[in-house]
Amino acid sequence: MEKTPADNAVAQEQLLNLEEKESKITGIEEQLQQKYGEAIVKEEAGDSYKVVVLSDKLDVKQAVSIVDLVMKELSVSQDKVSVQYVSEK
Repeated sequence: MEKTPADNAVAQEQLLNLEEKESKITGIEEQLQQKYGEAIVKEEAGDSYKVVVLSDKLDVKQAVSIVDLVMKELSVSQDKVSVQYVSEK
């Protein structure tokens, strides 16, 4: 109640941006889960993202595909995306 209309507008825009980013991350996870069974996209410091997928192995082509997807959906550069795989074994 103590905030100005301009402050409220800025806060509302920040909230919408966060909700949009969360929606995009969820969409990426859902796409990757169709291929790998389990996938998590974690936002890290500096607008970087770490993608972890469940797979016995991950070849270069698959990793590049994941990086391209994240770059396209979240509008970030390649250096802001890392990919890791973990095995159930």
